[in-house]
Amino acid sequence: FYRASKKTTYYRFHGQLQTMRHRDAQRYCNIDYDRDMVIVAVTREEGNERVIALGQYSVYPATGMAECAFLVVDEYQNKGIGTYMLHRLIKIARDKNVKGFIAEVLFGNQAMLRVFHKCGYVIKSRVEDGVYHLSFTFDEKSNPVI
Repeated sequence: FYRASKKTTYYRFHGQLQTMRHRDAQRYCNIDYDRDMVIVAVTREEGNERVIALGQYSVYPATGMAECAFLVVDEYQNKGIGTYMLHRLIKIARDKNVKGFIAEVLFGNQAMLRVFHKCGYVIKSRVEDGVYHLSFTFDEKSNPVI
């Protein structure tokens, strides 16, 4: 979180965050693995592991759909990490009988829109107040864009 640019954190959290409160950070650390899932990508630098990306979903029990979101640190963007994480989360979610994903992507975040649109599923979208509201179910495959 703290290594991402203001633009990246704005796209992820839909606003500027200066700090991450402890209780908010706990949502990414203490997960139940049924309704919530978080995965991270790490790299090793100078003998230390560094988190460079985070992908997560939270299931809405009433619908069986899960809201997903991603953050990739700027220097690692456009390298396929977000795409890889989306596919990993899809596999995990399918194994847990989640019906599909929903996401809110800010209008200017073209890279994240591309990640979703090339994922291999039929994407439904609508734009409201500068936010793309995306959804797709795992039973509606499309031809992935490469």
